[in-house]
Amino acid sequence: MDRLEKAWGMTYDAIAEKAYKSMTLRPELQFTYPEKYEELGGLSALPLYKFYEKDTSGTLSMACIISESNGVYDCGIYRIEPISENMAVVHCRESSELFRLAESSCGLSVTVAVGCSPYLLFTAACSFPEETDELRLASCLGCARWIKTEHHPVPSDTQIIIQGRLNGEKALGGQFYNYRRSYCERKMFPVMDIESVRIRPDGVFQSTVIGDPPMENAWLGIAAARIHYYRMKDEFPEIIDIVHPSDGVFLQKCTVKCAKVTSSLTKAVKNDYFYGRFSEIEFLQIL
Repeated sequence: MDRLEKAWGMTYDAIAEKAYKSMTLRPELQFTYPEKYEELGGLSALPLYKFYEKDTSGTLSMACIISESNGVYDCGIYRIEPISENMAVVHCRESSELFRLAESSCGLSVTVAVGCSPYLLFTAACSFPEETDELRLASCLGCARWIKTEHHPVPSDTQIIIQGRLNGEKALGGQFYNYRRSYCERKMFPVMDIESVRIRPDGVFQSTVIGDPPMENAWLGIAAARIHYYRMKDEFPEIIDIVHPSDGVFLQKCTVKCAKVTSSLTKAVKNDYFYGRFSEIEFLQIL
């Protein structure tokens, strides 16, 4: 967590509170001239390593995918699994906004930012209502400069930019070891046609290892979930804290600490768009 907080310039608690208070804001993006990027032949030019022996292939595990609908930018971190030089499977759940957009819009244009602003990584990791513009929210948090691309803006410090389209087709995703201490079930996921892959001359390929908790991505998940503490406390002041153990965010476990446990509180949490998906929610009254 220390490295994330150093990158944000604030604690994970502070960035979560700031994000909650800025959710409805849509500032104008400040653009700058892009750095020089080198064109790569395709995905095979990237150092896509297999972290576990039985993984199907190497992947982009820290890819921020940006899409747009009705003027609102959606951002999310998804595993991108190459299936050919210029085609990949995007591992997005059916509950994700990207999956919904892919289903409703054949040929959805997407821009993939690899090695980009830590503020965009934070908003991309969060679960927001669909009307929240996660790209502009990153701007509110501290991502000051952006560059224009063929499809969607990316932070000016982005190391690798991939342009593509979700072509309306689906393909069977590979198996990969994950946070459940096992290999994931193979499912059908949207297919992305790759149009271009560009990298800075001195570009850094950002990745993360996913496996037995707590791994690197667990700390980003805990920080991203913290925003929902502020959201719920705003409605229920009796909430003292919502604790996510290091393996609890992705395994959907949490403890709600409160001054008084009421039926209205437990019902609201269990029916919430975020916590309603959790398998284990413990309510703890603090006297």
